[in-house]
Amino acid sequence: MKKIFLVFSFLFFAAIIQLPAMSKKKKTQPKLPYSGTVMNFPKGSKTFVIVPDDQSGKRFFADNLAEQFKKDGMKVEFIGTETQPAPNVRMMGTPLHLKLIQEKK
Repeated sequence: MKKIFLVFSFLFFAAIIQLPAMSKKKKTQPKLPYSGTVMNFPKGSKTFVIVPDDQSGKRFFADNLAEQFKKDGMKVEFIGTETQPAPNVRMMGTPLHLKLIQEKK
């Protein structure tokens, strides 16, 4: 009887220890590793978006895109986190906060 109780309590505590780690994984937003092209949108404006190579219908509007990457047609690789758009604001693309961006070679 004591062995069954010890085994049950060990399994119970092992499951309890893993619950916080599993819940943290669900709460974090996934990072987006992409390669894409920087585009001037609309043409002739000062606004630049990033179009991912694998999703040509999607556009990312990076809030912290550095000036050196604001070249129409530049191929880039980037990682970032999608953010929530401001209420009642139309965006040029999905808001994105860049973590890392580099020119694709």
